[in-house]
Amino acid sequence: MREMGIVTKIDGATATVGITMGEGCTSCNSKGECSLVGAQLEADMPADSAIRLGDTVLIELPRGVQAAAVAWIVLLPLALFGAGYAAGSALAPGQGEGLPALLGLGGIALGLLGAVFASKRGRLGRRPVITPLAGE
Repeated sequence: MREMGIVTKIDGATATVGITMGEGCTSCNSKGECSLVGAQLEADMPADSAIRLGDTVLIELPRGVQAAAVAWIVLLPLALFGAGYAAGSALAPGQGEGLPALLGLGGIALGLLGAVFASKRGRLGRRPVITPLAGE
């Protein structure tokens, strides 16, 4: 994710950035319903930054965060679904699909719950980083 925005508030090492039209906005079909444009995001500023209020900046997620998000939000629940389904089939062989399906759905729920906790801590909980635009 890379978005352009204007710094609206600075608080120590973080800044609040109001999102303006992004890279893909001109070709997007959802311009009228976009919830990102106009949003206020909190982002980390570089240590030696000379960014001031009103500066136009680029904000982006740190490397690896998007891949980690896919792993936690998609792969973990799918893997736990498979494990739950297999466990249900092993516990009640020949008894139909009820127990395996129920344990598979429980695995999905457990995986999504794990993703929620992972998003609050660690790599998924990291804020975007501000990059000043050239000439700012």
